Amino acid sequence: MNIELNDIHKSYYLPVAKVEQAVLKGVNFKIEQGESLAIIGPSGSGKTTLLNLLGTLDTSDTGTLTFDRQSINDFSTKQLAQFRNREIGFVFQTHHLLPQLNILENIMLPTLAFGNKKARTHSETLAEKWLKKVGLFDKVDKLPAQLSGGECQRVAVVRALINQPKLILADEPTGSLDQESADQLSKLLLQISQEEKVSLVVVTHSEKLANKMQRVLELKDGKIVERK
Repeated sequence: MNIELNDIHKSYYLPVAKVEQAVLKGVNFKIEQGESLAIIGPSGSGKTTLLNLLGTLDTSDTGTLTFDRQSINDFSTKQLAQFRNREIGFVFQTHHLLPQLNILENIMLPTLAFGNKKARTHSETLAEKWLKKVGLFDKVDKLPAQLSGGECQRVAVVRALINQPKLILADEPTGSLDQESADQLSKLLLQISQEEKVSLVVVTHSEKLANKMQRVLELKDGKIVERK
């Protein structure tokens, strides 16, 4: 999936101060299919806001966001939800696995919207494939509480892949992990991006993780600066 952001602006109203605070001030960049990139910047610089816009969880005040030359500005709320579910996978700092569901059930949650038995069978086959790849197939019946933090994050990655998205958005995916687990997860994300030709965008404070990506973009004063 080729993605392009053109002159993106985003502000938020601060009720206490009764003023608009500009967060993004004319953001421009492109993401090629299968490309990996990191977005870095200080806390409060708008990294998560930018990730939410890329994930169609929020909309910009002005500017255009296009996926394969199709502007999401033209999408209805229903179309956006369908697009998000099918084309984008999310990985967060906290895995957000439901504690009462086993690993396979957690992974299958994004597929429930399809309600198609044939599609569900295909998704279960895909889930088993990825669980074997990340070394967790033998724990398919376990609850999240029975896994380590790194294992839960790997499950979250498989869940993000279950609908075979073209874009993975990861917000501080290694932030809660020890160094060994963080290295394993970053290696997994990059492997997926390269082998599956999935675009990968990682928001991170970790210079080590950022430098593993093909490109590093820094959000500074509401604008994007590419690190050479």
